[in-house]
Amino acid sequence: MMVRFMRVVSFDGEDQGAGTAKLIDGKVTFSNDIPDIARDAQAGLPDGKGGKVFPRDGETFLRALPINYRGSYFYAELVK
Repeated sequence: MMVRFMRVVSFDGEDQGAGTAKLIDGKVTFSNDIPDIARDAQAGLPDGKGGKVFPRDGETFLRALPINYRGSYFYAELVK
């Protein structure tokens, strides 16, 4: 399972890959090109239920990334 982070380059629908977060052997790993996301993730992300999820939560954390990163310029999408 993987989450791909994208930057919107133009309004013509062209997006540019910005980095990835992957689940490898039960651990979430971030590509080197998104250090801010990896750093911020250590503080946890809202889980939609009033709590937080952390990289140590594995797949649950990856599924929370697209919910928390869904802006018009920068967003995350789940790739299976």
